[in-house]
Amino acid sequence: MAGLVAGCAAQRNSAIGDASAVPNLAPRDRPQYAHFLKESQHRAFATGPQGRYGWSSGRDDQFAAILGAVYNCNTSGKALCAAYAVDDSVVLDSYSANASASLKAIDSLRNAATLGPSYANEARDDGAAPQRTIHARNTSGATPLSVPGARTAVTREVAGALSGSNPPILIDVGNSWGGHETLPGAVWMRGAGDDAADKNAALDGLFRSLLASVAPDHNQALVVFCESTVCWQSYNAALRAAADGYVNVVWYRGGVAAWRAAGLPTVPSVLSAQLW
Repeated sequence: MAGLVAGCAAQRNSAIGDASAVPNLAPRDRPQYAHFLKESQHRAFATGPQGRYGWSSGRDDQFAAILGAVYNCNTSGKALCAAYAVDDSVVLDSYSANASASLKAIDSLRNAATLGPSYANEARDDGAAPQRTIHARNTSGATPLSVPGARTAVTREVAGALSGSNPPILIDVGNSWGGHETLPGAVWMRGAGDDAADKNAALDGLFRSLLASVAPDHNQALVVFCESTVCWQSYNAALRAAADGYVNVVWYRGGVAAWRAAGLPTVPSVLSAQLW
């Protein structure tokens, strides 16, 4: 399976039944983990800071189980979470692997100044007008060149900032089913740029809390992106971050497609949030 479960063969059944091995899980909550282990597959268990956790079971596939567990953990703790176990495997090491690969990839960005002016049509005007409201129905299509309340950046600017002394926080809002290749160090907040219709208020509130957990300073630079220039989710998420009072929001319009077109390194994503 692509994504979080891939590459986790080293951690299998040896630790799956040990509730004491679950990071940050309080002794009083270990019976909840034991209960999770008795549930039907596909099932997943996620953990977060200060003992927060969430789990789901009876899902159609492993990634659906991960989404449910991470979402339940996010809503419980109002903070980012990590998948700990999926079905009969401990998968937490995919997060440390992501961190290690990200450090190596960022270290290779020192020549960002030599990059071209743009990639994958990221600076092309496709005729779409900027809008101040969420783009509806999560459809893809031509995006504007600018977002009200945010600054649009091209690949060489994002790479230069990421390799600098005060790097921004990268927020991937892509909606892939399962893992995907993403920018090094990016926090994957799946659904943060969605139009959730009558659930938008709840989505906005959770996104606000998650942003506060990773960027309590509203002057912190945030770079928001998704797959490419035809992905509106990053536009929507940039609108949301600006509405939440962040004054240094950067919309990376070209996203993963432009980053890869520039020959820059990517890493396998790991899910930290599911917004609805």
